[in-house]
Amino acid sequence: QGEGIGSVGGGIFLPSGSDADVAGISPVLQLTAAIGFSKHLGAEADFLYVPIQLKDDAMPGSAYNKSSQISATVGIRLSSGQLLVQTNPAIGYLSLRGGFARIVTKSNSEIYDGEWIGRSVDELENPGFGNFQTKSTQKGFVLSPKAGVLIRVSDRAAVDLCAYPMFIFAKGDVTRQFFITASFALAAWQDL
Repeated sequence: QGEGIGSVGGGIFLPSGSDADVAGISPVLQLTAAIGFSKHLGAEADFLYVPIQLKDDAMPGSAYNKSSQISATVGIRLSSGQLLVQTNPAIGYLSLRGGFARIVTKSNSEIYDGEWIGRSVDELENPGFGNFQTKSTQKGFVLSPKAGVLIRVSDRAAVDLCAYPMFIFAKGDVTRQFFITASFALAAWQDL
């Protein structure tokens, strides 16, 4: 038998590089599922949604602008133990993941130069006079190592605290993002 862990939580997104000039610290919604094949080896799948908080001066002529990013990653998970087997107060883990990200930016304004987030704004086309909504969508490949700790709150439940960078490869550029999240996790036995 193996161990299955599901967690739901949130956190913060910290933009870096030129994207920090376009976007501020933003909230994050995170859904994670992990399966432990043995005491120290498993797999993880992660979904992340970020309603990106664009700065006021990113598109100063806009009456409306909105940007959001989603990412989905899967990979291997190495851990110091299993939540259901051990009575340790905390279990550490490291996940090595890959996947895809997608960003959508909508506006009725001017264009702005930048990297991952900024480029999605930059690709908006202003069709003419008036307030016409335009949209830019980008997709990229993601690599993301994640380090975390499960802090036990009961025999089957824990608080999952983690921090990780996300490297997004798109159109010849590499964008680096940082995330800090806290989730509520529940564990159950799985027949493998």
